[in-house]
Amino acid sequence: MTVSIRVVVLGYAPPAAPTKASGKRKKRPLERTHSSRINVEFQLRTELEWSVLQLKEAIANQLERELDGAANGVQPENQCIAVNGVLVCDADSLGTILFDSRTLVCAIDKSEPSPSNTPVQSTHVSGALNQLRSMGFSTKRASEALVVAKNNVEGAVAFLTEGIQVDTSSHEETDTHLADVAMTKPYSLVGAIQSCNPDHLVDLSLDRLTAAMRRRQERECNGSHVEDGMEVDEETKDDDAVIAIYDDERDAVHDASQLADVDAEQIALDRLQALGFSRHDAYNAYVACDRNENAAANFLFESM
Repeated sequence: MTVSIRVVVLGYAPPAAPTKASGKRKKRPLERTHSSRINVEFQLRTELEWSVLQLKEAIANQLERELDGAANGVQPENQCIAVNGVLVCDADSLGTILFDSRTLVCAIDKSEPSPSNTPVQSTHVSGALNQLRSMGFSTKRASEALVVAKNNVEGAVAFLTEGIQVDTSSHEETDTHLADVAMTKPYSLVGAIQSCNPDHLVDLSLDRLTAAMRRRQERECNGSHVEDGMEVDEETKDDDAVIAIYDDERDAVHDASQLADVDAEQIALDRLQALGFSRHDAYNAYVACDRNENAAANFLFESM
């Protein structure tokens, strides 16, 4: 299936190779010996069954036509393709990556290092900064994006191209942050929990519950059951507390569900009685119809 997509190309073209000198020396225009910045946009007709590698070859050919041969050194291995701010692999198919988008960004990752007045950074941060600069972003914008994305290149690309702020925090960072708040500012713990990623909080709770139940099962299998009057270590106390909290919450949910079912049944029986039927007949019909109030009412009317 043929589709037309919008391609935005950013980055720097590699320097052109020097031409051979002719026998007769004559003046000629200066050759391009430095990398030239590329910032072009064009429509490209593609096939959904293509791979990303085939797409890169088509982009290289189109760039050569768009720039009159000035980008003849741009090879597929020098291209990075991003869709919706996410880098894709050469083996991916276009039908997969273009499922909900018809626009992609092609970054040319082959540039000369530019002098910078910023202080010396760590190898990881400077490498990420150079990678973003090679895609055509200014040093200032690349630095700001890395700060927002916590030095995550994919998150920075998403922020720069789509304005999407990707949550790159890990479960360990969430756990460490909450532990620090609990130790230093326990009165701010509720606010800290509310500001955390809910998915991380759920995963942390499940991880701790699973670990506590596993340790309890290991103690029971090893015959280390605690008898009455025996001293209990801190780890056992913590595990029992975690499991007890889970049991209490589960019982509370179960009790609330039972109360809701009882209330619904009482309301349904009251309405059936209001139609002129006895409480006994209403209850029997309600149970016989699998607690469906409408079906019970029809059954009672048909039985008259």
